[in-house]
Amino acid sequence: MRMASTMASLFVVAGFGSSARADPDEADQPHLIFDMGVVLRRLGPVQPTDIARTTTPLPPNVQQREAIAYVHRGGIELPYGIYGVVEGEVGNLVGIDSDKPSNPQTMLGGFVAAGYRLRLGGLVAGAELASGVVFSPSTTSSTWLASQGEVEARGFLALQLNRYYALGAIAGESLLRDDAWMMGIAFEVRVPDE
Repeated sequence: MRMASTMASLFVVAGFGSSARADPDEADQPHLIFDMGVVLRRLGPVQPTDIARTTTPLPPNVQQREAIAYVHRGGIELPYGIYGVVEGEVGNLVGIDSDKPSNPQTMLGGFVAAGYRLRLGGLVAGAELASGVVFSPSTTSSTWLASQGEVEARGFLALQLNRYYALGAIAGESLLRDDAWMMGIAFEVRVPDE
């Protein structure tokens, strides 16, 4: 299923949260945007080239991994819905395809994203293209470190709560790996850049 890719082709490249304009004059003003949320991320299989260092066999759950992470984003929205953000993620990584419980591992991620937002009354829809890297070092041992470069197409829908605040949901799919995706919710604050 290429849901995020389809959304990206429908909306061009767009963003997470909202760009509703309470005042028509705001359309010509840039805004600072800050998002805080939670994402569920499926990282997909680790490829041999993703392993940065190994001295022992990898844990069995490393082939398919899922993480729940806190995400923080900050950036600027230019006039008419075009925007760019930097994004950081930190969370716990746990294998989900193994019959045995696995030890949590720390997941760190960093992305840059650019997009466009379309306001539809009190709703905001759009899509974005994001690129970055996800690191998953072991918290119980220093014997391995995996990193994955990632490019994602993401689509979102948000509800504008008022002039400055929005609550939204996002879903995305990797353009590099068949079984990698993300979805989440976030609260956004928009501040006029005066």
